[in-house]
Amino acid sequence: MLSPTNRVEGFLAAGHVCTVTGYSDYDAFAERFRVPVIVTGFEPIDLLHGILEAVRCLEAGEASVINCYARSARRVGNLDAQNLLSRVCGVNDSLSRGFGLIPGGGLRLRKEYSSFDAGLR
Repeated sequence: MLSPTNRVEGFLAAGHVCTVTGYSDYDAFAERFRVPVIVTGFEPIDLLHGILEAVRCLEAGEASVINCYARSARRVGNLDAQNLLSRVCGVNDSLSRGFGLIPGGGLRLRKEYSSFDAGLR
């Protein structure tokens, strides 16, 4: 339910995505919206660590990006994976849980790889 009195106060960023894309783009987001962004994995200890860091940031009034998934995610991501994705995929509009349609928010296989597209099959 939408309410003007409720606002998201922090984000847990998906570590598996940041492993490929990196997380440097979150710096501008955290600064603009004055919220902490914590990169975390999906193991229970990763999530607990991320929540702890988010609470610590909120209590300190910090709007920063913190990587709690350093064993996999790097600031610039995986350049080889990024290059491969840009060769095989193009930018596409995408539906996102909780956000709805995000223009240019997803990837789709390029035409020359359409035989591998399960969505077309």
